[in-house]
Amino acid sequence: MNTNQNDIQELAQRALWLCMEITQRGLANAFFDYSGHTKGFCIRVHPVGYVYDGEDRAELIDTHDYFDRDGWERTLRGAIEQLEAILAAGQVITINDLPGAA
Repeated sequence: MNTNQNDIQELAQRALWLCMEITQRGLANAFFDYSGHTKGFCIRVHPVGYVYDGEDRAELIDTHDYFDRDGWERTLRGAIEQLEAILAAGQVITINDLPGAA
């Protein structure tokens, strides 16, 4: 794939903005992590009120990849689609909304 730095920055900025917007609206807790030394990124979204207890990880989205590996664009675009769907739904997502919740 022949992707330039501007494409990477544009997609990463879109994902970061979506994470910030979801969190600011209180729909879920969204995270975008970038590790410059490995060119890796990770996007995670947890329901509102979720507290990590050291065992179960309640994640709506949990994706990671590296900008210097094949397939990163598909991974990032897929996460962006999921983030956009959360934002478009406009519904607060709690732990009780997850599959298997009591």
